[in-house]
Amino acid sequence: MSSVLRVAASGLLAQQFNLETIANNLANLDTAGYKRTRAQFQDLPPAPLRYVAGETFPIDKALNDVLVGTGVIVSANQRLFGPGTLTVTNQPLDVAINGDGFLQVQLPDGSIGYTRDGALGIDGSGRLVTENGYRLLSDIVIPPNLHDVQIDGSGAVVARNAAGEIQQLGTLQLARFPNAAGLSAIGRNLFQSTTASGPPVVGDPGSNGLGDLIAGALESSNVDVAEEMTKMIEAQRAYEMSVKAVQTLDQMLGMVNSMRA
Repeated sequence: MSSVLRVAASGLLAQQFNLETIANNLANLDTAGYKRTRAQFQDLPPAPLRYVAGETFPIDKALNDVLVGTGVIVSANQRLFGPGTLTVTNQPLDVAINGDGFLQVQLPDGSIGYTRDGALGIDGSGRLVTENGYRLLSDIVIPPNLHDVQIDGSGAVVARNAAGEIQQLGTLQLARFPNAAGLSAIGRNLFQSTTASGPPVVGDPGSNGLGDLIAGALESSNVDVAEEMTKMIEAQRAYEMSVKAVQTLDQMLGMVNSMRA
């Protein structure tokens, strides 16, 4: 295969990945707590272009090697953890994290997941769970004789008894990471820690650099429609140019074949 075709093909694959990334961001525009991703690229190692054997040059041809680019490759799909817009829902168990931090949940395999999606509910055993039914990593149990359960900005979970008295049942804790971009996304608005993210730092909301909780609200995705649409147009133009390179090479090869005929 011609080197031009290899270079153009790498560009096509890179821009296809870029478009898929942008499309996924737009698809999750209304996903609570979603954090957009950005495709990143790097050039492939250049290859030497050597002169044809038998030709003569003023100096040794090994010194005349010219490095030629060999294309592009996707280097990363970076997760951007900028804040999303806070949307008021007035639901007592909805919480938005205003600042750094993640809610901790217990996954079915026993591992710990982390999420920014604060749409919470109560399961049959009285424990707080996410929309997908994953229990929050806490020992808080809400007895069936209590009602009007609420979560305040400090993470305190309170409820009223039959006499109308407020009882505090416990406090939700948040976790933050030295490098949140290193977290591994596992779907359903969940992340898991990795070596790149570093170990979690756990604490009460509003302490140790952790954000506060805003009750009755949810954090929207941080996807900017105008920015994503602009990036989509740029990716489309780049894809078209790679296609044009393939078409131009095809025309050149056709001219060579016609000369031979």
